Amino acid sequence: MLYCKESFRHFGLITKNLVIILFQSLLVALPLIIFKGITHQIHSYLPLQSIQLTKEVMSQSFPSNILAYIFICLIWGFWGGFNYAVIAEKIGIHFPSPYSWLDSGAITCAIFCLLSHGNIVF
Repeated sequence: MLYCKESFRHFGLITKNLVIILFQSLLVALPLIIFKGITHQIHSYLPLQSIQLTKEVMSQSFPSNILAYIFICLIWGFWGGFNYAVIAEKIGIHFPSPYSWLDSGAITCAIFCLLSHGNIVF
């Protein structure tokens, strides 16, 4: 059986000020949402389209498809962010940097995320 000795709190996952953090996240994303709405691109963006479950969820009726899609996004985002934090910390432990602003784990994970999500095209 797999057992992890580290708790979620070790990586900063706490529920203190959760509503404020969610509001600030929405505030950061708001300019992009407004821009996409003004340029009529808001309907052309649907993340997680390549997941087979997403297609099945979107074919359901109105209230259930939106709730299920939000659930998929929350689970996907939570585990993606959590894995990023864990992997970045482990790389940072093995390859420490003398500068606090130049974290080798965070830089490695950021480059990997950009490449794996297709934001950089070669």
